[in-house]
Amino acid sequence: MTKLDEPVDDFYPHCCLPHHPVFKESSTSTKIRVVFDACCKTSSGFSINDLQLVSPVIQDDLLSIVLRFRKHPIALVAVIEEMYRQVKIHPNDCVFQRILWRTDPQHLIHTCYVRFCELQTVTYGFASEPFLATRALQQVAEEESDKYPVAAAIFKSDFYMDDCLTGANDIRSAIEFRQQANSAGFPLKKWASNESAVLQEISVEDLAVSLVHSLQAEQSVSTLGFVRETKTDVLRFRVQLPLPAAVLTKRKIMSYIAQIFDPLGLVGPVITVAKLFMQLLWSLKTEEGHTYKWDHPLPPQYQVDCKTFHGALDTITTLKVPRFTSLAQATLIQLHFLSDASEKAYGSCCYMRSECAETVRVCLLTAKSKVAPLTSHDSIARLELCGAVLSTTLYEKVSRALQVTTDVYFWTDSTTVLQWLQSTPARWKTFVANRVSVIKNKTDIKSWKHVPGVSNPADALSRGISSTEISDHPLWWTGAPLACLANEELASNRTIKCYNSFHPRRKNSRGADQTEDFAS
Repeated sequence: MTKLDEPVDDFYPHCCLPHHPVFKESSTSTKIRVVFDACCKTSSGFSINDLQLVSPVIQDDLLSIVLRFRKHPIALVAVIEEMYRQVKIHPNDCVFQRILWRTDPQHLIHTCYVRFCELQTVTYGFASEPFLATRALQQVAEEESDKYPVAAAIFKSDFYMDDCLTGANDIRSAIEFRQQANSAGFPLKKWASNESAVLQEISVEDLAVSLVHSLQAEQSVSTLGFVRETKTDVLRFRVQLPLPAAVLTKRKIMSYIAQIFDPLGLVGPVITVAKLFMQLLWSLKTEEGHTYKWDHPLPPQYQVDCKTFHGALDTITTLKVPRFTSLAQATLIQLHFLSDASEKAYGSCCYMRSECAETVRVCLLTAKSKVAPLTSHDSIARLELCGAVLSTTLYEKVSRALQVTTDVYFWTDSTTVLQWLQSTPARWKTFVANRVSVIKNKTDIKSWKHVPGVSNPADALSRGISSTEISDHPLWWTGAPLACLANEELASNRTIKCYNSFHPRRKNSRGADQTEDFAS
């Protein structure tokens, strides 16, 4: 910022901002940050944010960035150092970023002690600041693409605000990006990687974890809500819940559920339980027939259920999910989308199946679930069709994010859905016809196959399971039946049979025999 030596002329438009500190003890670099209140009303009756446009988001969403982050054998994480303060504001606009400053807090608010200053860079707290900073990053990538092609490509696709989540297929490519990125205009710090060779030339103060310490004990780095262990290269969840209140209300319970941050849907079955509980609270009525207010105490049974759910959430923090979802030298990579529905919810999960020599690996990539509307009376078959549409939507998202060409297969345990897909949409009623049209327009019908309900991992997603059960769930993390498939089975229209510890004649909850071949 610069100090104004001349008196302020109130005839010309300007704005003076209040500011205050924000404390973040978990930060490894800046524990005290300054925030400027651009929402504060001025003497005109408007705030500076009221007069600014909130420009569109020009970076990829978080899910796409994290999905790409999981496809690289070598992970590379960094943060732009004070991103906003790297971007200058046009001098004509600095008059709207003025603050009052005094060198000593004991000084009286008097003209001899207080000075006007103007902030010269993008200021945290303005409605336009996310766009201005990210647009400057994109502009740097465009202007430096000829000189730094590797860094420019990553600047355009693998940044979420100031956080970089990217990777490479080999150490040489990772080092090349690191070298180019530090020369492209935005200095990066808090570097971390699962390969120490990538970080050898970086100064100690620019590392997120000391290389010496990382060799002796497991170190973790927090990035975009995830906790990543650098040595073992696994992702963990961070759930920081306060102790449950003595009297629980709808507001308290909603705040507890909102603490579960899982953009990939890796603990989707637990999220389903939370969604169903939210839906139940929303429809809950008092004895007089009124909806419960936000701060009205809930009935005793709901208080007990919520405290039980709250107490078990800590087990999520013990889960360890592999970051890298493939094999390092994979010769074949496939994407498998499985959908399922119950009376209360439906969902879809995506697995990456990779092969290398005699090794086959199946890893959960992402998942998504939705609760069934309370007012609808749709049959299970219709909800299964909604789950199939969700698989189609998830496929579009995953394929666009990964930017790779792979074989794709879709699985459902509903023979009715498969029959609907085999016929022209005009044959069915509007509800079915519209959804069949969406699936046919966006996927190849030949890639849709049948999976028995007992072998379908999406069953846990549609019914929900507790946080204490998810860690040892036999299907959710590995998609076990997918590992046993051969290419000739995928080429045919056969069902997935039950493998491993599953009995070949076991029936699902609907009483259907799982060994029967229901493919249309």
